[in-house]
Parts: sequence; structure tokens; C-alpha cells
Amino acid sequence: MELVETANACADLDSMAPLRPVIDAWKDTALIHADPELRDQLKRRRPSNRL
Repeated sequence: MELVETANACADLDSMAPLRPVIDAWKDTALIHADPELRDQLKRRRPSNRL
């Protein structure tokens, strides 16, 4: 959905530059899913800082 909306906006703007952050975010997500150690680190719960 986000990719399609951004691609449509890029077409309206006649620039593909706004698509780059979307692709970069997808790449980062794919890297996390592909690296079990990184995925496990991010799954760990952090202690709450609530009072």
C-alpha cells in the first residue's frame, strides 16, 4: 500500500526521489528478518522506565 501510494505520488511529482526512503525502510526490515541474532535482539523486552 505504502509503495503504491508513494509511487503514484512520484508520478504526480515527476520525481522518483520520494520512493527511496520507502525502499530503504523495506531493505532494513528485510535485513532484520534475515539476521536471527539481530531479530532476537530487537525482540527482547526492554525494562520499563515508567514510574
